[in-house]
Amino acid sequence: MEACLVDSHVHLYPQFPPQEFLDAAAANAARAGRALNLPAGTPGLLLLTQTHGEPAVPEVLDRASGWTVDPTGEAISTRVSAPGKPELYLVQGWQVVSAEGLEVLGLGMAAPPPSGAPVAETVASVTAAGGRAVLPWGVGKWRGAREALIREIAGDAARFPDVAFGDIAGRPGFLRTPEIFAHIAAQGRRILPGTDPLPFAGDVAKVARLVFRAGFDRDAPFRSLSTWLRTAPQMLETGGEYERILPFLRLQIAMQIRKRLR
Repeated sequence: MEACLVDSHVHLYPQFPPQEFLDAAAANAARAGRALNLPAGTPGLLLLTQTHGEPAVPEVLDRASGWTVDPTGEAISTRVSAPGKPELYLVQGWQVVSAEGLEVLGLGMAAPPPSGAPVAETVASVTAAGGRAVLPWGVGKWRGAREALIREIAGDAARFPDVAFGDIAGRPGFLRTPEIFAHIAAQGRRILPGTDPLPFAGDVAKVARLVFRAGFDRDAPFRSLSTWLRTAPQMLETGGEYERILPFLRLQIAMQIRKRLR
């Protein structure tokens, strides 16, 4: 396998112009590759987490001027390339919310898992479809009963053997790492970094801002990544940055306004 840089939580919102999305991802992946002392041109692997409000990947890529789109050896992934930039591999996937209010990512899935079902049922659906279930951290989303449930899932390898957890670039870097991450790691669980951009036009520049180094095969990006993760170190080599205080506050206010307007 060769090295790649993985963003495990990518949204391709209607507000994101396709060419800007790909240009930003390539530039950020190249920057992270230099920081991690990887060879120039190390490819980026973007694990998409589509919601029902986001357009389908083929529809978006048809409008990506300057980029060439090619298939891979698996139906759920696509290769895109442009002169002088790292290749990017886009893998289909979904984000839904469980009955308990937990976000669940179904990575490597062409069709969405059930939304609004109990988290155990949602995770089982992802696994049965050949995907990988990830529970991502979010601002204010792992509190109270949901925090207790996250702790329970992390410690229950019998019921949730392949579940991973997610960190996001939008987490405020000026604060301490949430204590629950230490609990998750103590259970032998992996925490996969990703961007999780918000649905504002300016956030297109953040795609691939937080990535981890992994191994993959260009002909089967998702399958090979899944194989690599089975034997990868628990503590992944991460490159990128978290949110600064003023942008964090502005975005949180904007999200609250957006929710109220909806």
